Amino acid sequence: MKLLPRTVLGRAVAVVFAVLLAASLAATRFWSSRNSFRQMRLFAPSVRVQNFRTMDELFPAKLVHHGTTPHHFARRALALPRTYVFGGSTHAVDEFLERSVTTALLVLKDDDLVSERYFLGASADSPLTSWSVAKSVVSVLTGIARDEGRIGALSTPLGALSPKLAGSDYGEVSLHDALTMSSGIAFSEEYDDARSDIHTMFARVFYFGESVPHYLATRSREVAPGTRFHYASSDTLALGLALRDAVGTSLAEYLEEKLWKPLGMEYDATWNAEGDTGMELAFCCLNVRARDFAKIGRLMARGGDWDGKRVVSEAWVRESTRAEAPRTPGRLPRHPWGYQYQWWVPGPPGVFMAAGVWGQFIYVDSVRQVVIVKTSVDPDFDRNGDENVALFETIAASL
Repeated sequence: MKLLPRTVLGRAVAVVFAVLLAASLAATRFWSSRNSFRQMRLFAPSVRVQNFRTMDELFPAKLVHHGTTPHHFARRALALPRTYVFGGSTHAVDEFLERSVTTALLVLKDDDLVSERYFLGASADSPLTSWSVAKSVVSVLTGIARDEGRIGALSTPLGALSPKLAGSDYGEVSLHDALTMSSGIAFSEEYDDARSDIHTMFARVFYFGESVPHYLATRSREVAPGTRFHYASSDTLALGLALRDAVGTSLAEYLEEKLWKPLGMEYDATWNAEGDTGMELAFCCLNVRARDFAKIGRLMARGGDWDGKRVVSEAWVRESTRAEAPRTPGRLPRHPWGYQYQWWVPGPPGVFMAAGVWGQFIYVDSVRQVVIVKTSVDPDFDRNGDENVALFETIAASL
């Protein structure tokens, strides 16, 4: 999740429109729900709430099938706080949920679903897009692959796992450096800049049909790998490509086999991809129901155990969510939180979260055994980031 100066947020949506409009002329399909005129209005205020629930209609997507034995949370209704403190002032929870354009808020405590609320037309069976929350899911899959001996040590370069990256600058980046956003590859993730790589990457892949491996091969090194933290969605995309090639199947299929069926997901999911048979966009766009997002949080809160079945090693859960010294909270420029293997670390040990633009969160307090899922369509996501965390901390402390 990229944190932006407050002064640029008002221009971000307009810039995205401009980028999509420029690209749309090359790929219009009037007869399809995936026509570029609908796509270019992805963030339009009048339709973005609905668009965030129909990403599989807007862009190509791969299906992730749910299992035959769904896990249903036990229910134990608990009252949540009505207020929380942020910035030295007391705020009403419901006012913030409305202000941050919340679409879902779920809270688990000790494996029980204690609160479940939906807003703005969403419901339990609404698929809600993840944005960068998907990065944390890729981290879990990477841990599973390491547990299975499929990727070797984290010092392994991406090019050794994916022949498509061999010979490129990304091919020389290690798994560890990709996981920690320390690749050294030049990539701009400035949402208010029409020339930013985060925008042009979408245009090149979705509109001009460039393959993910080819796109990644065009990225050049700016500094040596491992020498700096620089949040770049391309790092997760390269990680996803290496993981896919290492396990010999698509990310959607691996996700289905290793998480969706073992965790008893109630619903199918979809993962937007470069094409119907192409590479999944590993850095975003995993479309999931809120209860199933909560199951990912529950797995992590329990150290990788699922009702007595080991899904991912406890060592990986601990290693991937405990920020190393260079990336502890307060050490990263422009970022208030710490960072580890595609997970944000906002504060004390045992607390970590997946976070995405527009206000998507899986917040995990493994000490209190609290998981909070919040999805939003919040144009002020950056300004509201720390306030979301203050709300989560208040809820967790009350249970």
